[in-house]
Amino acid sequence: TSDATALPAAPVCRDLSPEQRQDHAAHRCLRHTFLADGRRTALLARLAKARKKASKDALNWYFEGRARLAANPKRTLQHFKACHKVAHKPRWCFVGEALTLLRLERPREALDRIQRARTKGARPPLLRAIEARARLGIGESGRALGLARQAAGSDPDDYDVLLALTECSVGREDLSRGMARLELLIEREPHGAAAHLLLAELAALRQSTGRAVKALQSGVAADGGDA
Repeated sequence: TSDATALPAAPVCRDLSPEQRQDHAAHRCLRHTFLADGRRTALLARLAKARKKASKDALNWYFEGRARLAANPKRTLQHFKACHKVAHKPRWCFVGEALTLLRLERPREALDRIQRARTKGARPPLLRAIEARARLGIGESGRALGLARQAAGSDPDDYDVLLALTECSVGREDLSRGMARLELLIEREPHGAAAHLLLAELAALRQSTGRAVKALQSGVAADGGDA
């Protein structure tokens, strides 16, 4: 099920075991914990060190880029361009570029990078979620929702997937259901700006002005842990 009520509470992660160093959920947890502690600089230094230690691994570039994206998307785009020059098997360079281009409101370019990632062998549910958001950005709302539902069917508890599902479902499901899903995502990861901002949009659609203003303020103030 894609019902966000099934989401576990966010754990606290202050380190990664060797087995977790290429695990997406573990890295999201690490980002959440460091941002919640106000330690963005320490997080970026840690991820940069890991990337420099194994610079040919595109996944290290991706994890560092995810942490950098919210603060400076234009610089993050250059980060992923550099990834292509160094990393072997650059599919995660393309995935990171696609996310960054979405943040820069360039969905057609994001779709190009998604296709390139696929040609390099990337097939995670995350990629469908990114494509769903890009399709939504060019007005293909029906196709976007189908992709988001497919992603949720493959990974029903993933934060990025559920965020995309909610975004693509605006106007196609009860707003209260989408708002409830977002509130649970925010409880799990309060530093994720995108969930706050989408909640503000849904609250405004329901003419809940006070709730919309509060969510908007939280989104602007958030550290962007869902970059």
